Amino acid sequence: MRSHAALAIALVVLLVAAPGLADQTTAQQTAEPPGVVMEVAVFQNGDARWNVTTTVPIRNESDARAFDRLAEDFRSGEAGFSPDIFETVAESASDRTNRTMAIRDVDYETAVVNESGNRTGTLSLSFTWTNFANVSNETIAVGDAFGASGFDSLSANQRLLIRPPPGYGIDSVSPSTQITNGVARWDGPRTFDAGEPAITYEAQPSVLPLEPDPTLLAAGGAVAVVVLATAGYLLLRRRRPTGPAPTPAEDASSVEGDGGSEAATPGGAETAAEGAAPEGRRPASSRSRTARSNRPTTSTPNSSATRSASSACSGRTAAG
Repeated sequence: MRSHAALAIALVVLLVAAPGLADQTTAQQTAEPPGVVMEVAVFQNGDARWNVTTTVPIRNESDARAFDRLAEDFRSGEAGFSPDIFETVAESASDRTNRTMAIRDVDYETAVVNESGNRTGTLSLSFTWTNFANVSNETIAVGDAFGASGFDSLSANQRLLIRPPPGYGIDSVSPSTQITNGVARWDGPRTFDAGEPAITYEAQPSVLPLEPDPTLLAAGGAVAVVVLATAGYLLLRRRRPTGPAPTPAEDASSVEGDGGSEAATPGGAETAAEGAAPEGRRPASSRSRTARSNRPTTSTPNSSATRSASSACSGRTAAG
């Protein structure tokens, strides 16, 4: 019962902080009860990060100034709320569960949120509760620490959220409740039976990337080579002229039309024809030219000797 009262006090202190704020507002305004959200994020080693947050409405500048003073006291630990209460609860739960528990890494945070013209102030106390969950092989069970601390109900303005450990999924939950993305949620007012709330988590099989198959890699490389070769072939075909290839005669005529050295030199066409003829077969024009070149050359007599011979013949004719 002592631990139950301690936990109840811990939750109520956050609730009564707002009336102190409301007392500083105008008498005509009625303070709305702030909501308390307890969020428990479970880790794989059984530790849990708690975040207890209360929300306070801020209606005017007087409320804003009052919240600023309250937030300053809260951050300095002078607002009448400290982790000592939770340490007492953890000590009692440790005795009942035979697991050594402790409250560590305490942090105080405050904030003012303005959404659609509605301002609210938040006071958040966060800490790590070691060995909060029971870890057995690949199973993590949450619940015995709640039962050992006497946590058996939620009031109308309280909400409990429990987040799963990374890589774990919910195997069972009691009592049944809304679950969103693995987060279990209970809203007050409600009363829990003995051993509740309780959740059992099971490790989920990890999805690891498959190792690449060397055979598939080789096949993929071969396909890439074929694709590149085909692309190169099609590119070359696009760049080539689409008309028929020129005949040897057309090549010769084009050479003559261009005024090449063979067209300007006698026998150039014959030389081209010789180059086009198969080996061992020489064109007729070439053979005739060769025959002419092999004939003996007749020398032309001297012009003076010819004139002397003519004069002698003329003289003999006259004497006769």
